[in-house]
This record gives sequence, structure tokens and C-alpha cells, in this order.
Amino acid sequence: MRGRPVKRRKRNSGEGSIYTAKRGDITYYLVRVTLPDGTRTPQKYFRSREDAQEALLKMRAEITSGVLPSDMTFADWAEHWVGTKSDVNQKTLNQYKRNLAYASRFFGQKQLDKIHAHDLEVMLKAIREEGRSSTSAR
Repeated sequence: MRGRPVKRRKRNSGEGSIYTAKRGDITYYLVRVTLPDGTRTPQKYFRSREDAQEALLKMRAEITSGVLPSDMTFADWAEHWVGTKSDVNQKTLNQYKRNLAYASRFFGQKQLDKIHAHDLEVMLKAIREEGRSSTSAR
């Protein structure tokens, strides 16, 4: 059974979705969230939109707390992330590894929750100063 999206403000990527579905005269609300590794959570059904929104917030909080444990370093995360990429071409995987190895020079042993936008700007500036192409900085 497929639901259709509820007409509300569009959520950002990864924030999750609430869909409506009908079974006879009863309307249900489905909640589904896409995890950081690209997989989706199983659908959960609720009788009211408020319950669905509450569940969505709870699911997002659980995902957020599970994705960034305070002791996880960038290098640990990068190794884990590359391990989840079994469905990509070998050349693509090698490029991911090269990019992450470069980023590890800046963030390797830094905890994920301690990496901020300013740190990324410093890395991008270093890439440009090394004379790398603009696509490398993306």
C-alpha cells in the first residue's frame, strides 16, 4: 500500500516523511526516515498526525544521537562509511577513499561533534592554495 504525501512544508533531505494512507474509512499516517547511510527505516503507522509528528521527532533524535557518538573520530567514521558503500563502482569507491584520506589530514583524530563549518573552510582554503582544481574543493 502506498500513501500520498501530506501537503505541508517540504522537509530537508534526511528529515523524514509523513504520508497518509487509507484503509476503508480510516486514515493512517505513515512515518519513514532515511538514515545517513542511505537505508530507510521501516514504516510506522499512526492514527493521528500529531502522534506521527511526535514519532518522527523521536526517530530523528535517536538517529542523531546514534550517528555522532561523542568519541567517534572522523577517521573512524570515514572507515565505517566506506564500508557501507558496497553498491558503487570500484573506481568510485577508490575516489571516495582518496577524498577521505585527504580530509583525514585535517580531521583524522578529531571527534565528529567537534568539526565545525570553520574547519571545513580551512580545509577548502588549503585545497585551493595547493593549486588543486575547483572540483577537488567540492
